[in-house]
Amino acid sequence: MFDQTGIGIHDLAWIHRDQFVHYVQFAYARNDAGDWPRLRGDLLQALTAAFGLDAPSVNGHQLTPRQRCVLELLDDIRREHDPATNWPAFFDTLWSRRHAMRPDLP
Repeated sequence: MFDQTGIGIHDLAWIHRDQFVHYVQFAYARNDAGDWPRLRGDLLQALTAAFGLDAPSVNGHQLTPRQRCVLELLDDIRREHDPATNWPAFFDTLWSRRHAMRPDLP
């Protein structure tokens, strides 16, 4: 039966995880993992969509401070787990470090 109270706080973690899986896996699937600059850009777009990060400026060339932080995080994780050779570890580490992108995420 449908709960008329709406989405509860316990649902948010599941929703964030579902969005993360959808967008990040899609970015990975449509790229060559060995082409880091392109994958990195698509992962930034995926994480922006999944977690509601700040959108880039109107001209599309200026990154927000949060987006620069996400790119640094992606680079850090890649040094630990190259997505071209160990996508599962890269993916899991990215999820576990989501609070570096948005500290308010569950």
